[in-house]
Amino acid sequence: MRIAFYRARYGSWMDYFVAFFTAGPYSHVEFVFSDGVWFSSSSRDGGVRYKQIKPGSHWVYLDLPVSGEEEVKLRAWCDGEVGCAYDWKEVFRFGFPWLTKDDSRWFCSEIVIAGLQQLDFLTQYKQEDFSPNAFFKLLIDSGFKVVV
Repeated sequence: MRIAFYRARYGSWMDYFVAFFTAGPYSHVEFVFSDGVWFSSSSRDGGVRYKQIKPGSHWVYLDLPVSGEEEVKLRAWCDGEVGCAYDWKEVFRFGFPWLTKDDSRWFCSEIVIAGLQQLDFLTQYKQEDFSPNAFFKLLIDSGFKVVV
């Protein structure tokens, strides 16, 4: 299993906007299950969904060291989140921190962190506090490895 980070330079103006305001090269993050199915919350797709995405150089991948049982547990949790709306308000909270969280909506890095927390990874952090760029740095600093 892997975690994939989208390089904003390959995307739309919104990707550039997210990368610029979160001070890094990434604008989106996804889980990539071992069967090739991707999972995240995407503004382009209206919220939380599974999707087949073509891998390529516009993604940077980190290995996610989980067992088969942990992957099954994570997938079951993801199944329960499919259909939740994209959390635009939470995205804007990076610039306007007084905005409140809506527990029925997700943005990409928030839902991936929440998924990892189902497996007891990164439980000391608040999911909504991490942009894709801050999340990437946290994972690298925590010892996750980039897949070449």
